[in-house]
Amino acid sequence: MEYIINENTLFIEKNSILEQIFICEEDSKLYLDTSILYIIDSSCLAYGSSYKGRKEYSKKCIRITSKIPIIIKEKPLLIFMPIGKLNIWINFNKIASFDKCGKDVEISFINGITKIMNTSYFSFNNQYLKCCYLYTIFSLKNNKFSFK
Repeated sequence: MEYIINENTLFIEKNSILEQIFICEEDSKLYLDTSILYIIDSSCLAYGSSYKGRKEYSKKCIRITSKIPIIIKEKPLLIFMPIGKLNIWINFNKIASFDKCGKDVEISFINGITKIMNTSYFSFNNQYLKCCYLYTIFSLKNNKFSFK
């Protein structure tokens, strides 16, 4: 089964125990025998570019070299951010809030689903801010940014 990331995708995670990819959508869950980067590249290609092209665009826009968030789709703007060693990618657009949970981070998505991530608050917040910056730069370049 070929999976294309869409507006309902909350996150994609490598399940090392089952050696599968776990995809959490707003109203469904899937397990696939593939790689995260294959899903991301296929999704980018479905929307008009490659993962490599999207990654280069992000690097150029926000001037970073590691843990680079990417625009999967331009209309509507769909940004995914990597957490950890690229074992999980989160839909920036669906994050309602995030808070410290011990040494981890608890993410609340806009549909009420929560997920505890094995990452520091500082690291997660840094990734989130990269996405905010990418969102702003892309929107300004395309004359679609508004403070309304």
